[in-house]
Amino acid sequence: MSNYRKIRTIIAHEFLTKVKNKWFLIATIIGPILMVAIFAVPALITYFTMQSTTQKMPIIDLTNKFGSEIVKQNKEVFYLSNLNIEALSDSVRLDKISSFLVIDTNMLANSQVKLYSMGSGGLSANDKILKAVNEVRTKELLATSGIDTNTFANISKSIEIKELKLSADKNKGIEENNSDFQFVLAYIIAFAIYMMIILYGSKVMNGVIEEKANRIVEIIVSSAKPFEIMFGKVVGIGLVGIVQVLFWVILVFIILYIAAPLLQSIGADSSVATQMPGMGGTDAISKEAIETMKIPSISPLIVFSLFFYFLAGYFIYATLYAGIGSAVDQESDAGQISTPITILIVVPILMISAIVNDPNSTMSIILSLVPFFSPILMLARIIITDGVLPMWQVILSMILCILTFLGCLWIAAKIYRIGILSYGKKPTFSDLWKWVRQAQ
Repeated sequence: MSNYRKIRTIIAHEFLTKVKNKWFLIATIIGPILMVAIFAVPALITYFTMQSTTQKMPIIDLTNKFGSEIVKQNKEVFYLSNLNIEALSDSVRLDKISSFLVIDTNMLANSQVKLYSMGSGGLSANDKILKAVNEVRTKELLATSGIDTNTFANISKSIEIKELKLSADKNKGIEENNSDFQFVLAYIIAFAIYMMIILYGSKVMNGVIEEKANRIVEIIVSSAKPFEIMFGKVVGIGLVGIVQVLFWVILVFIILYIAAPLLQSIGADSSVATQMPGMGGTDAISKEAIETMKIPSISPLIVFSLFFYFLAGYFIYATLYAGIGSAVDQESDAGQISTPITILIVVPILMISAIVNDPNSTMSIILSLVPFFSPILMLARIIITDGVLPMWQVILSMILCILTFLGCLWIAAKIYRIGILSYGKKPTFSDLWKWVRQAQ
């Protein structure tokens, strides 16, 4: 059997064994759904909780003026009460109401209202109170000062930056640039690449250790060379990773294109942020913002870079993990030897904030060109700049990644050739270096 056919057989075996495993199917299909649920469910609960109040809050208005204005703003939350403080305090103690609000005659001078309860009503309840009271107070102060509310609203309104993206082709026009989306996407994908490299690199190492411990590798070595075994295992498990990443990318796009219309329908039914009467201001997320929400376009370079740098990172680290796995007899021994490799993976994650905040700084350029960091940092730079980078940096990074993989493959193959049939003694770093120099 030719060397190519042997490698192909090993690749097929590793790929089919992992893909047919029920845990792979569970992780691939249910894993992303659970991740989405972890973030989406609390957000939805918070949203719907903020939209409704299970118990109205009574207001004792000693000014005989501001209480009615507060109630007008939100009748679902507040109502005026004719009872005194003592009576309402008894109602709180008997758990008939959770809290009540008292507006003193000196509210404007002290800038204070009093909330009585057996315990905190939560940030959401306090936010509702503060918003309602502050609006009434501001309108009253403006009226007594003779300042027009619309004039004040215009003065108080903050300047917003509308980012516009220019195309290299003048005929393509100008489109909006969504930097917030790119910022979040850069973080998410950077951490995803980090986790995938750790996960699949460890799978390669553990697979080699298991075959060595069970003496299965001794049988395989009789029909294939150690290099063919190692290379076939790395590529086979890598293909499993490609399938999983491809499925997740497709799923993310489906979720995004479903989520936008759903949010738009929510925005059409009820305002997420209500307009402030007479002040012309809105909260951070308005009904109009939701209704006009759309999924930003993603550069083809980003999609290509995602797969390239995932593969580059995986193959660089997986070959090193395979070499470490061949040198030890059990997983507990691999921890200490694999520490330098783990550090190389962790460093770019520690630097991701600096890179994302200033992707074109000298430090960002240098670090993203280091092959061991490029799979995370260069990809983050490409995403945050929407692919608008000097192409020589991207091309140089890819070339360095390929050369580094070949170098790691050469080193790991030499360690693998000797280590795969070595038993009993836990190797040191000096032993590994001797194997690299001795192997022919």
